[in-house]
Order: sequence, then structure tokens, then C-alpha cells
Amino acid sequence: MSIMRKITLFTMACMLSGSMIYAVNYNTTKSTTAPEEFPTGYCEPSKRVNESCGEVNIDDVHSHSIRSLSVKVNATEVLSLGETKTTFNYKPREQQFSVEQGQEITFDFLTGRWANNMWIGCDWNRDGDFEEIHVLYENGIPEEEQKNNENLTGTYTLTVPATAEAGLSRLRIISDGIVCAAKWLNGYSGYNDPAVMCGTYGDGVIGYAGSVHDLGINVFKANETTALVQPSQHNVIVKGLANGISIETASQTNVSIFSITGLVVCNQTIDKNEFIKVPTGIYAVRAGNQIFKVVVK
Repeated sequence: MSIMRKITLFTMACMLSGSMIYAVNYNTTKSTTAPEEFPTGYCEPSKRVNESCGEVNIDDVHSHSIRSLSVKVNATEVLSLGETKTTFNYKPREQQFSVEQGQEITFDFLTGRWANNMWIGCDWNRDGDFEEIHVLYENGIPEEEQKNNENLTGTYTLTVPATAEAGLSRLRIISDGIVCAAKWLNGYSGYNDPAVMCGTYGDGVIGYAGSVHDLGINVFKANETTALVQPSQHNVIVKGLANGISIETASQTNVSIFSITGLVVCNQTIDKNEFIKVPTGIYAVRAGNQIFKVVVK
């Protein structure tokens, strides 16, 4: 599997070099989870270490965490986060976005000046763990630069594999800063092991003043701009038309419409035929237990 990826990291004063990137080959076994549901089984770290790398349960310091994050798909912003207020942020339903196979996802981020380590984990085969690990940087900010610069800013771009399975999954971002974070991975080949997503200091524990953010990502098949499902097979037809979405169903059906940023536009029960007016854009439509992508022009 070939993953396109590029990275730019810079502080307020200078360009960084030497950052390392790893992608892990993943099992391509088809997921048994319905595309409109999140896979289960994701690990969720719940503790942090203190400044001496001793395990504690604290949630009061976030100087090594994300201060702002903008997520863009093909240069269009689809999600943004503000300054981290809590360490463990598992909100894939509330903070989600949509993307097609083969599209680029760009992360523009701002972190505290002590944020030495940052990873992104992807679950492209929707099996409940993060087999593909992207290392934005690790122990890469010299101490003097940390002292002289308030924040670290950077841009990271990855490409959704053409073989990524369509449907919902989690995308995890971990940011922490104590140098000994890397000790959990000693003996591994770089950072190409999914264990880091379950704890940078051992199972369930991340670095001091760091944080975890789980975002929801909804992958669609490439170029699937309008979905048509014949009533004789699935009892529903969904079409993107001018000024709205047409839904035809043979029986009473619960319908939810989501914008590309994951916001709920409509949530109602329809009988037979319904035309729902929405602005121009790309939408995900959930009709019963099926999910469609439509484009309104």
C-alpha cells in the first residue's frame, strides 16, 4: 500500500527538519460494522503521567496540547477545534467530517511550546484500531526554541487510501510533550506500531499536559456524487437535485441529512416521496439503515 503524505513544521522563528513519518500496512479484511455505525473496540487512554514520568490521574494542565486545529478536505475547512480544555476528548459523533477515497486531508495546528510529540492514527479498514500511524514530530523541538517561542505551528497532509472502506470510523490525534514519551516505543521499529495510539507511556497512559482527540471520519467511495438505489432492491431512492434532495421510499422511513462538516441538517420521518430544500453542497443522507452521498448544485 502506498500512502501519499507530506509534512511542514515550523516554529515562530525557524523551520524544523528531521521529522519522521511512518505508515503501517493494515489488514484489508472487510469490516462487519454497518457503514452508518462506528466500529467498536477502540482503546481509550484515561490517565496521564506527571513531570517525573510517574503515572497519575490528572486533568488540569494542557500546555503540551492542541491550542487550535483546522481540518481541511481538498482545501475546504470541514472541522475546527479550539484550545484543549480536557485531556481525553472522545467525541467522534459530535466532531466529525466527510471525505472521499483518494482525497487529501490537511491538518493546520497550533500547539503549546512544550509539545514535543504528536501522532495521528487512522482506521481505514474500520476494524476498531489504528493500524496507520502518522508521526507529525517526536522530540523534535530543541529546548532553547521551546523557551523562546510560545507556540508550535504546523501543517500536515495525508491522503485517504483508494482502498479505504466506506463508512464511519475514528481518527485519533495525540499530543504530549515530556521527552520520555518515546520510552514506550523503545524496541519497536520507529513509531510504526499501533500501541502508541493506546498510550505513549504504556497501556492507557499519555504524557504530562498532553491530550487525546478522537474525531469522526465518514469515508465515501470516490466519485460517488449521486447515489441511486432501486426501490425493488432497497425500497429507497435518494437524488441530489437543484436546490435540494429528493427522497423516494416505498414505506415510512427515518431520514437524517448531514452536511460535509457533520452537522445535522434534517432529521425526520417521511412517507413515500419528499423534497427537502438545502443549500448547494455535499451531504450525507441516512435513510433507514442505508447511507448515501449526494451533491446539490
